[in-house]
Amino acid sequence: MDVKENSENIILKDLDWKIIKKLKKDSRMPVLNLAREIKTTVSTAMRRIKFLKAKGIIQRFYPIIDVREMGYREYTFISRADPSHNKEIEKFIEYTKSDPRFVIVIKAVGYVNLYYSFLVKNDEELREIKSKIERLMGKAIIKNYKIEVENMIS
Repeated sequence: MDVKENSENIILKDLDWKIIKKLKKDSRMPVLNLAREIKTTVSTAMRRIKFLKAKGIIQRFYPIIDVREMGYREYTFISRADPSHNKEIEKFIEYTKSDPRFVIVIKAVGYVNLYYSFLVKNDEELREIKSKIERLMGKAIIKNYKIEVENMIS
């Protein structure tokens, strides 16, 4: 479940926070079970979910997948890229859009300005992707930081 951070000041009730917490753990939870767990009626739970969706706080529901169970390893990097090498950065982003192994790519502003994550089945695929990134980015990357994901919290 995606939870939107919004500049609009929306006051959430305690019940809203309970709904968000439960749906982050299991976005497919039937409303009847949700209502029981947060000790409210089904109609109240449905009304609050509708409110959260209408305000854009809940944007979508989706499963969290354990890629290890599918035989993949996930590698995540944050990088400090030289903004003056925008052409190389854009080529990299275009490459990630065409390679389905990339899970997410975020171009940001600040000291660490590039975040990306990809899936591989083996060391050969890992070497292939890292080599392709090095060829595309060249001197655009000032520093790479590998992030080891031990466990997904939400």
